[in-house]
Amino acid sequence: MSWLIPFLRPLVPVAVDYARARIQTAQQTRAEAPESSTSPLEMRLSDAEAQVQALANLCTQLSEGMNRLSTEANARIRSARRWGLALLAWNLALSVGVIVLLLK
Repeated sequence: MSWLIPFLRPLVPVAVDYARARIQTAQQTRAEAPESSTSPLEMRLSDAEAQVQALANLCTQLSEGMNRLSTEANARIRSARRWGLALLAWNLALSVGVIVLLLK
C-alpha cells in the first residue's frame, strides 16, 4: 500500500477543497430550509407508516391475485377431469364395440 502514497499525496488538497465546499453548501441549504414543526423522528414514523400502508395494499393485491389464480386453476382442473372421464368413457365404448364385433 505504500506505493500508493506518492500518487495520492497530490490529490489530498483537491479532496479537502471539495469536502469543504460540500460541507459549506450543506450548511447553507440547512440554514435556508424552513424549520418544520415536526421532528425528524415524527417524519421517520410517518414515512414508515406510509410504507407499511403501501406494503399492506400490495399484500392485499397479492392475496386477491392468488385467489383469482387458484380459482382459475381449479376450474381448469375440473375441466381436465371432465375431459379425462369423457375420453375414458369413449375408450371403453370403443373397446366394448370392438370386442362385441370380434365375438360375433
